[in-house]
Amino acid sequence: MQAGSSDNLITLLQGAVFAVSLICAWKIYSDRGEAGWKALIPFYSSYVFGRIVRDKPKGIALMISALFAVVSGIVFYSFLAALLSLRSSGPVIDVGLVLSGLCMSVSVLVFFALQIILKVRFVQNENGSIWLALLWIVLPIFGDIYYAFIHRPVKDTGPDPDAPASE
Repeated sequence: MQAGSSDNLITLLQGAVFAVSLICAWKIYSDRGEAGWKALIPFYSSYVFGRIVRDKPKGIALMISALFAVVSGIVFYSFLAALLSLRSSGPVIDVGLVLSGLCMSVSVLVFFALQIILKVRFVQNENGSIWLALLWIVLPIFGDIYYAFIHRPVKDTGPDPDAPASE
């Protein structure tokens, strides 16, 4: 098998996993009373997932950390490109490279930590076990498929604690 064909197979597999994840996210959102298209918008979907698990602050933090990771990654790779294009680096490029790399690393770690917290909260809201939450964190595609097509959502048990009180 040639190297090019194995690369194409890997790309095709990644595309299929991504497509299945989007379909599952659409179904999970729509089964819980949200419009399915909200799962397709990169940063907004984090906020909506926070609303689904009734933890809006963590959803907002997840959205901001994802956005910050993307922006700091762009800055990091800009400094890296400047460093590679110059024969010698100056202190501005060195400091910028270190600081933007540190910001990118921290924001990615925060993003993944918040995602884990929200998935555990989601599983608890759905009366699932902690083992299912761990499976969803380790093998995201299986958790997505389970919650989209196998598990039936738990009926709403009461008002959203974050919602304003109605009279």
